[in-house]
Amino acid sequence: MDATGFGPVGAAFAVVEPDAGWLAGIGVHPAYQRIGVGRTLIDKAVEFLDESGCAVIGLEVSPSHGDVLGAYARRGFRPVDVTLRLRSGAAYLAMS
Repeated sequence: MDATGFGPVGAAFAVVEPDAGWLAGIGVHPAYQRIGVGRTLIDKAVEFLDESGCAVIGLEVSPSHGDVLGAYARRGFRPVDVTLRLRSGAAYLAMS
């Protein structure tokens, strides 16, 4: 999404898979947050996935990102499960 005189201010990435469509990432330049850019990007990504024939559309978001959970909920997304985030330290990765 572009702003006149500024250039790109946000992007949405959508992935079409055989069984589902995914919102794979949405980002908005900080100067353009909270004015509807993210909402527009979500709507356009969902529209693309709908037009691509996706019967199910999903996304992953961390519960710690509560500021965006409402935006997704207003567009019909509902929690279905919680995933577990696993991490490994740099020392562990270097040893494997």
